[in-house]
Amino acid sequence: MKEHSIGVFDCGTGGLALVNELNLLLPSEKVIYFSENPEKDINADDKEAIKAYTADKIEFIKKYCVKAVISCCNEINYAWGMKIPQTDITYSGTFLPASQAASASTRNNRIAVIGSSSIVKKGAYAKILKNIRSNITVTGVACPYLSDIQTTEDSIISKEKFLKSTADIFEKLREEKVDTIIVADGYYQLIRDEIHSLAGDSFIIISPYEETAKKVYNDLLGSDLLTDREETSENIIYFSEDETLHKKAASAFLKRATKFMLVN
Repeated sequence: MKEHSIGVFDCGTGGLALVNELNLLLPSEKVIYFSENPEKDINADDKEAIKAYTADKIEFIKKYCVKAVISCCNEINYAWGMKIPQTDITYSGTFLPASQAASASTRNNRIAVIGSSSIVKKGAYAKILKNIRSNITVTGVACPYLSDIQTTEDSIISKEKFLKSTADIFEKLREEKVDTIIVADGYYQLIRDEIHSLAGDSFIIISPYEETAKKVYNDLLGSDLLTDREETSENIIYFSEDETLHKKAASAFLKRATKFMLVN
């Protein structure tokens, strides 16, 4: 089982940011990525339906010989919150590892969550953070530019536009004495330097994708399931539609050899 893959699934391409973090931290591990929208008849607000879908998805991915499964799908991670599905392999969402890291990092119990309007509106990170430590104050901030780029097929980011639209957000958070920021968006990876430039020494920046990769590393290490291979492995992306979009996103996020497989 050591030589099995790490499976990642998402309802789009943003989760490729996590694939890259796994590539950086675990270069010899094979990673397979599944991009598939949940069935259209599943209500995103029906947590039980989403949980049932998650269980089915895990069983499907296990057929590809994986030793770990990671969900980058916001709807799924929101539905599970602090809990995880019952499974016999390593499983992780992205909300909980980031929340745990932010809770451990904050010095004054003031944390901000920056992301799309839907992430902020649902308050999933806030609920998890409050469960971890009830005295934490959480500020949710919808970043307009991050929200915009998630709804377009153009994944090329204008760094100047991002800086202009986000500088005021960081200044406001300074005034509110926030000291830790969760950047709840996969595009963080493409604008990492710009975000840290805005943050300066004022904030600790937490990436859900970095923290999730660390968690999976520690889980596999603790179970003695890290590969014995020494050579760099490749990624495989399974997709059902929008091949051009997936290849464009992969070229932006990933630095290693990647195969694309169409799934009907």
